[in-house]
Amino acid sequence: MSERSRSILETYNCLVRYKEITAILLRYGYRDLLERLHLGDQQKLKEVFREKNEESSELVSLSGPERLRFLLEELGTTFIKFGQILSTRTDLLPEEYCAELKKLQDHVTPTPDETAKALIAQELGQKVEDIFREFSPQPIACASIAQVYKAKLPTGETVAVKVRHPDIERKIAADLAIMEDLARLLERNISDLAALRPVALVKEFGRNLSNETNLLIEANNLERFNTQNEGKEGLRLVKLYRELTTSKVLVMEFMEGVKISDTEKLRSLDLDLKAVAHSGTRIILEQVFVQGFFHGDPHPGNILVLEDGRICFLDFGLMGKLNRSQRLSLAEMLVAVSRRRDDDLLKGVLALSENGDEIKDQAELGRDLSDFVDKYAYLPLDKLKVNEILNDLLKLLTVHGIVLPPEISTLVKVLAMLEGTGVALDPEFQVLEEIKPFAEKLILEKYDPKRIATDMTHTSAELYRLLRDLPDEARELIKVVKKAELKINFSSAGLKFLMRAFDKDANRLAYALIVSSLLLASSILLLAHVPPVYHEVSLMGLVGLVVSGAMGLWLLIAIARSGHL
Repeated sequence: MSERSRSILETYNCLVRYKEITAILLRYGYRDLLERLHLGDQQKLKEVFREKNEESSELVSLSGPERLRFLLEELGTTFIKFGQILSTRTDLLPEEYCAELKKLQDHVTPTPDETAKALIAQELGQKVEDIFREFSPQPIACASIAQVYKAKLPTGETVAVKVRHPDIERKIAADLAIMEDLARLLERNISDLAALRPVALVKEFGRNLSNETNLLIEANNLERFNTQNEGKEGLRLVKLYRELTTSKVLVMEFMEGVKISDTEKLRSLDLDLKAVAHSGTRIILEQVFVQGFFHGDPHPGNILVLEDGRICFLDFGLMGKLNRSQRLSLAEMLVAVSRRRDDDLLKGVLALSENGDEIKDQAELGRDLSDFVDKYAYLPLDKLKVNEILNDLLKLLTVHGIVLPPEISTLVKVLAMLEGTGVALDPEFQVLEEIKPFAEKLILEKYDPKRIATDMTHTSAELYRLLRDLPDEARELIKVVKKAELKINFSSAGLKFLMRAFDKDANRLAYALIVSSLLLASSILLLAHVPPVYHEVSLMGLVGLVVSGAMGLWLLIAIARSGHL
């Protein structure tokens, strides 16, 4: 799977699984793909696996998307989950394939109850009967990675006990190793697929899946989510029982409620569906644009509505993360589309991308983005679908070779689910209207004096570290030059003029350092509210900012006059 060497056992597991996967690919008529990957010609493959040339009439009658879905289902858990991820990537696959892959279902045989109980006892160091007063005889839910039991603690609290399937890590690791090998072959041998970066796609999928199999990571996500959303209106948090949680067992509060998609049952509780839609949307958008840490799989089964109308999230195995810079770039892109600013959209795309500096034909990208804005900016609000807009934008960027952070794919999936759920609850629901105030607020915060002061403090600190390390770096450079015995001989008639220019530049640098130091000191005074204070603003800090600003302006004017700006 990775660059590291595999153990003998891993290699054996992979070889056995390779043979099984290749046989299934042949059975579903993917001989041409195997040949293009240079895994062997058709005759050799036929001899090794004793396959017949004729495919069954049942397979011949299947469409391409159906054949792919059945193939992934037969390949098992890891490939099914990968197909479910691909079903949300209409920028990578045709819509008919995505629609078919949405039908993928996990077909998991539950772990025998005695085996699950033995695993709980092994992990927690006590028998199940000693830990829980009551324990459901069968699991109440079973998914590809774990199954869930309902139980009651000796204190009377009802809990959900999540138990990971045995050996799931080994099976997933072998499949991920093979998927990454196949992705490399696809990238190397099929040029049409190279632009889709299949290796990076599989690696990101593997990272997320590995996190999901470690229930301690889910526990950490749950605790962070609770900390960030404590006291949030309209949200019910789930309690984690950390002392009963390991990498294979997770115990959390058992929640009873109605799936957010069950509109009939919600109406029977006399709940305002429109209020539920808007409340849930605001909670998720605040996670995205304010906290930068959001639920990565908010499908209806993971969101409950309680009798009092509060929202409750379940399953924290997959979370999305966006840093402040990414959130700001996203906000600027959304506002650029709404205000029809093509140049701002181009800047936002390049800032958000991982390879913006490598895009050579930015003019052509700008023209395509301008056409994109024209397509959507003038449509009536009720005709705008965020899922369609984002997928069209991702397709456009893929064509131009723009590589976006993997977190963006998670966000697109979240917004698509959000829009679908919102419309089901309120036919007039417009997710873009809900997003707009969050985006605009984030952009306004960019110009907040406190934010600017904080950023300047950080910048000044970076400048200080640069100057502090400069002598050591110069000393190292001199050592390298001495070791290489580098000699430079030159003469110049204008040497005196050159020295004067160096003198002037050195003076400007010293002046700039003084301005930066004064600015840094003033920012610290402001942030620390050093007296005298007027309206919570340090007057000394304010005077320092004004003086440093004036000095900085004078320096800029001097540089501009010299003609060497």
